[in-house]
Amino acid sequence: MLKKMTLLAMIVSLAGLMLASCAAEKAADTATGAKEMTIAEFNANAADLVDQIVTVSGTVDHVCKHSGKRVFIFGEDPQDRLKIEAGEKVGTFDVGLEGSEIRVQGKVLEMRVDAAYLDEWEKEEVGEDCTADLKPESDGEPNAGAKPESAAMDRITALRKQLAESGKGYIGFYSLECVSFAEMQQED
Repeated sequence: MLKKMTLLAMIVSLAGLMLASCAAEKAADTATGAKEMTIAEFNANAADLVDQIVTVSGTVDHVCKHSGKRVFIFGEDPQDRLKIEAGEKVGTFDVGLEGSEIRVQGKVLEMRVDAAYLDEWEKEEVGEDCTADLKPESDGEPNAGAKPESAAMDRITALRKQLAESGKGYIGFYSLECVSFAEMQQED
């Protein structure tokens, strides 16, 4: 009977420690003003979160090997991806993080792509002499006579169509500027 009571006391103590740890973690997020969310929640609400501090967790899919300044993470659904930029406090991400679970706290950034941005990108891809042949038609597709057959031009065309459908005059792309991150321990 004494063994059972001791075991029960240990379980209750352990549960209390776990709850206290979670509460402390949540309190730290609250103290820094960070809102904790999944990557899917971030992607669904990013436009309303610009310039706010949030915390997300995910699996590292890719670390930019050239600079180490960028990492991509995904959530429960691998289609839910998020780009993280290294902030000045972070510096760089190690390539060894690929495949790891990380928890990131960062500031929500928005990059707006509008028609002028796409025009400049298009000039870079095909050269200024060729842009006369690429006037958008009513459906946003290049003229049939133009033959810019690059992945970038396909992307530009798709973005022009998305821009026209948005009705806002721009398309917002959202990422996090990392303030801090930690590799999460794998549970066995």
